[in-house]
Amino acid sequence: MPLIQILSYSQKKEFDTPPVLDNDIRNEVFALPDLLQRELENFESDANRTFFIALYGYFKLTRIFYEPGAIMPEDIAYIQSRYLFESCTLNPPHIKTRIRYKRLIRDHFGYQSPDGTLQQKLKDAANKLITQLPTPKALFYALVELAVGYRYEVPSYTFLSKIITDAMNHRRNNIFGKLKSYSAHTALQPLELLIQTDETLPGRYVLSRFKKFSHSLKPSKIKEEVRTFETVRNIHTSISNIIRDISLEENTARHYAQWVEKSDMHQILRKAKHKWQFDLICFVVHQTRIRSDQLCDILVQSVQSAKISALREHQNVYFLQRQSRSKASAEIADLVKNSLIPKLHSIQKTIASNIDTEEKIRLIGEQVEAMIADEEEKKPYLDAHEELEDYTGYHTILEIRSRKLQNRVSDIIKALEFDEKESDKSLMKAIAHFRTTGANITNKLPMEFLREEERNSLLQSSTDEPFRISLYKMFLFIAIADGIKSGSLNLKHSYRYRAFNDYLINMEEYHQFKADYLKQHQMESLHTHENILKDLKGELDGIYRSVNSNIIKGINSFFHTRGDGSYMVHTPKLEKKDEDEGIGIYLPKEKFIPLIDVLRQIDRLSIYSAKFLHHTRTLHHRSPKSNALYASIIGYGCNISIPKMAKISKGISAHDIDHIRTWYLSPDMLQEANDAVLAFTESLDVPMLFRSNPHKNHTASDGQKFNLSVDSLNSGHSFKYFGLGRGSTRYTFSDESGRLFYTTVINASEREAAYVIDGLMHQEVIQSDIHSTDTFGYSEIIFALTHLLGFMFAPRIKNFKDQQLYAFEPKKLYRDNGYALLPVKQINTQIIEEQWEQIVRLVLTIKERRVSASQLLKRLTSYSRKHKLYQALREFGRIIKTRFLLTYIDDVSLRQQIEKQLNKVENANKFSRAVFFGNSGEYFYATKEEQDIASNALRLIQNSIICWNYLYFSNLLAKEKDPEQQSKIVNALKNGSIVHWQHINFYGEYDFTEKQIEDEFDMEAIKALSA
Repeated sequence: MPLIQILSYSQKKEFDTPPVLDNDIRNEVFALPDLLQRELENFESDANRTFFIALYGYFKLTRIFYEPGAIMPEDIAYIQSRYLFESCTLNPPHIKTRIRYKRLIRDHFGYQSPDGTLQQKLKDAANKLITQLPTPKALFYALVELAVGYRYEVPSYTFLSKIITDAMNHRRNNIFGKLKSYSAHTALQPLELLIQTDETLPGRYVLSRFKKFSHSLKPSKIKEEVRTFETVRNIHTSISNIIRDISLEENTARHYAQWVEKSDMHQILRKAKHKWQFDLICFVVHQTRIRSDQLCDILVQSVQSAKISALREHQNVYFLQRQSRSKASAEIADLVKNSLIPKLHSIQKTIASNIDTEEKIRLIGEQVEAMIADEEEKKPYLDAHEELEDYTGYHTILEIRSRKLQNRVSDIIKALEFDEKESDKSLMKAIAHFRTTGANITNKLPMEFLREEERNSLLQSSTDEPFRISLYKMFLFIAIADGIKSGSLNLKHSYRYRAFNDYLINMEEYHQFKADYLKQHQMESLHTHENILKDLKGELDGIYRSVNSNIIKGINSFFHTRGDGSYMVHTPKLEKKDEDEGIGIYLPKEKFIPLIDVLRQIDRLSIYSAKFLHHTRTLHHRSPKSNALYASIIGYGCNISIPKMAKISKGISAHDIDHIRTWYLSPDMLQEANDAVLAFTESLDVPMLFRSNPHKNHTASDGQKFNLSVDSLNSGHSFKYFGLGRGSTRYTFSDESGRLFYTTVINASEREAAYVIDGLMHQEVIQSDIHSTDTFGYSEIIFALTHLLGFMFAPRIKNFKDQQLYAFEPKKLYRDNGYALLPVKQINTQIIEEQWEQIVRLVLTIKERRVSASQLLKRLTSYSRKHKLYQALREFGRIIKTRFLLTYIDDVSLRQQIEKQLNKVENANKFSRAVFFGNSGEYFYATKEEQDIASNALRLIQNSIICWNYLYFSNLLAKEKDPEQQSKIVNALKNGSIVHWQHINFYGEYDFTEKQIEDEFDMEAIKALSA
């Protein structure tokens, strides 16, 4: 049985590579104790001594012995300089010598070499932890920490992979053993339905009905999807006890379900019965979750569309009635000014007069009657004004639209399984009543979830009905949709709509492994909050002092105060030297480079095609055919579509391309392929020319809106970009050298901020030190998380001067110091301290990649703003935001660098439009997975072209012998952009050679039509 892939290529490379050290850490880890220094004297050469000290320092830090070729050149140079060794190339000693060195180091620290005893201990632990930890990767690092805890050196990747593979096989065999005992159980009989022939579609099986999902919001399509979901849900209910008994994990279910989706029935049924039953159980579990999510999406989008339509109609009516409203307002004003007020004054004088009481009553009565008469005369205007101004006009429109919405969402609400323990009680009561009665019994309708004005509207009926039941249903549907989005309603079986705590590392695991996880991710400083808050307080006070000092002394000449007390900060544009020429003049002009040639050349050098593994991964499958792989990448990345690509390509078959699409293409594998190209590009020297600071990498991300030519639930409204239509956003990350290291497709109505962390966490190849976004990518929560995860967040915030500044001390302290920039509010450190453990738990969940950061943030930020963790993160983020804003005001070079980097990612967006030319740039694909496949294939093409450009200029510089000309090329690169594509041929070639053309048209038959 082959070993299961535990870590990706880049993750394994990181595991096998020593950490990057700064000089402070080198001073500590490469300091040999006296006993080992005396041992050095017996070594035969300085090269061996250098090698030994490097092994010692790395082992002290990581408990790992790295391969000789992995030792960092910077560390070799440091050791040789510190110990006054001869500078020389480090050739590894003989294998026996290396074994002796390792034994000396292990003995010094009291560690052992991995042996059979450790292997058995880790096997036992793996068999136990495999059901507790969510991924093989998490299990891998847990075993690493256990080995260190047992005082063993960290075993090799292969050693641990074999243990995990055996544990997974053992786990699977246990599951299969249990399923064998259930084989004839009646609970599994519903699975037989899936493998039956579909009577409505001869030659197909019932299972195929469940492999596709409609994204349409048409009522008939929705009802069909609800029926399909109910079938899956009922099967899931019947086998729920078996699912619990075999302890089926989420990732396992997803993996095998996706295999079923890709497979034909003969591939499923050729397995033993208990094995195909397991596959179908996984399929049912996965389908129940994903269909629950998609029905929620339909419900939310249907309600949103109804609300937007009603609001638009209400605004149109309000606009059309402006003349009537103006007339009514004028008549009412006339009534008050010329009738009611004068008569009230007259009554006041009558009361103050000396006439007898009876006369007073008579005169006042006359005035009151006159006022009533005047009011009656103006009554039509009063009534019209009340109808025009009252919010109930909007409610009336909602009521009219209620029936259409009921037709779409009623069945969904009745079908979904909500988690009652984790959901709002008042809403659950209303949902239960709706399911049993259809909300048609008015005397017991639950009203607790309604606002006061909504309750009042329900009783203000203009019809003979005493209660507006259709409006009540509309309010209920809106409340349910809002509850799903806000987290006050959660599902039992879901990937995206479970309770927030379900996504975090569970508390038992957190308390057990917290210290290990913090150490593994080099985040020990987060163990407690005291030092972090103390350091931030000192840092923030210092920044307030220095920034204000520079303003007061006039050092910051770009800061200007205004008469109203506000201020402005000018940022001059970066000037280009007149002699600088763009790099375009050096690119090929005599010919266009075919895109297929670019892909082939870059694959030959970076071997990115090796990253495309068969979906099963554990089986021996041949590597994908290269030409079919390139065709699939172009089909997706240029938006030509796979079927069309198969028809217009020569030398490959449609079957080959479809096989690649089905079994080899996935967002994860395309990410790995992109990483391979990025890593190769990193090995070149020219990309470093684009760094403003050679020791820091400034990255940026930006969204780009796209239309879709199909219905998709991963789309949203954006009137600015799509009018009344819907679209998606492709969110892309780029670094200073133009390399694109992450992309994802999101709903156009979502804020981009939730996805910033996702991109930054994909740092296997590109390490981000500073990251910039525009305003859409910014939030105080993102400031908090980027800091805790080790990134500097530097967004370009629109109207940043209107942002509030915060401080640890009261505002008075800063005012008394004569500061120009003052905090508005004081940081609430108490809530940060109270929620610190939950903050660390959230950060470790992201670091462990148990779930995407965007999923966590969407659930967290949609919760009530009273959520304690949300408040604590926001408060912590205000500290980091204030620190950034003060630095931003003070540092003109930072402002210029942010602007420059955002311009680069915007240029990358233009590049993507040029490559993604098919179908007018509109996505063909409804599912997020296929949209992400297309976007990552597009990114692979872009990165390949960028890499080709780097190779071209590297070759140009290598062949250029004139130093002056070399300098010109280097300056052009430094002041230009590597993102050029005008020399690439995306569209193929036209064949104008003479050849016999067969007549495709029967002209005799065509002429006969007019006869």
